[in-house]
Amino acid sequence: HLGIVVPGDHVIWQMDLEDNTGVVLTVQPRTSLLSRPDARGAVHAVAANVDQIFIVIAPTPAPNQTTIDRYLIAAETENIQPIIVLNKEDLLANDPQREHILNLVGQYKKIGLTILTLSATKKQHLSSLHAQLANKISVFVGQSGVGKSSLIAEILQQPLIRTGELSSSSQQGQHTTTTARLYHLDAQPGSVIDSPGIREFPLWPLDPSTLAYGFIEFRPFLQDCKYRNCLHTIEPGCALLKASANGSISNARLLSYQKILATMKDQTK
Repeated sequence: HLGIVVPGDHVIWQMDLEDNTGVVLTVQPRTSLLSRPDARGAVHAVAANVDQIFIVIAPTPAPNQTTIDRYLIAAETENIQPIIVLNKEDLLANDPQREHILNLVGQYKKIGLTILTLSATKKQHLSSLHAQLANKISVFVGQSGVGKSSLIAEILQQPLIRTGELSSSSQQGQHTTTTARLYHLDAQPGSVIDSPGIREFPLWPLDPSTLAYGFIEFRPFLQDCKYRNCLHTIEPGCALLKASANGSISNARLLSYQKILATMKDQTK
């Protein structure tokens, strides 16, 4: 039984010379697997053998830190290199949330993540993105409407992907990509995967220690809590609460962890 074959899988297949079709015989072992649960809690694979994940955000729709952190946790759990892309930089200058967005991006830069600031529609600073794509399998994720498909269309230099405008009533993206697809790059070795636009990225259930470990800047403090099973919420002697209070870690990131932890508890009830 082959199981589900997803974009990025390496397969052995047999070609039918008569009608130029083929049959997949085996799926090779995966080095990574990006998955997400559906509304019923069943986990579905999205992409396999991914080297890096581009988390695309934009001034509009406004970035959601918890959503970004869910992607980062998924990347850390599967040992996938995360890169944050701030698209639509041309809209940033006049955005009333400009300082908030720059502070948000600054949090991730401080913990060592690569940040790319560019504009797909204005073709600004795209060379930095092309350099990151070489010899890698990359997946693009993010809220609907942030411009993932526009970026990939620009990378491929062909309008293979249907893109959509923001909904005027809600300023949320319209779901224009429905299934994940892999595209090979022409200009250089490498592949990109476009994933369904989703407004929230629900994680599969993780135990609290694995969840906390997904926040890379928390790791130096995790062994210093007074209690071994510390949840880093209100426990006395919590090293993360202390680190947040003295500025060693971002309070916003700790709050994001606590929000995600609360949703995990709801899932397991």
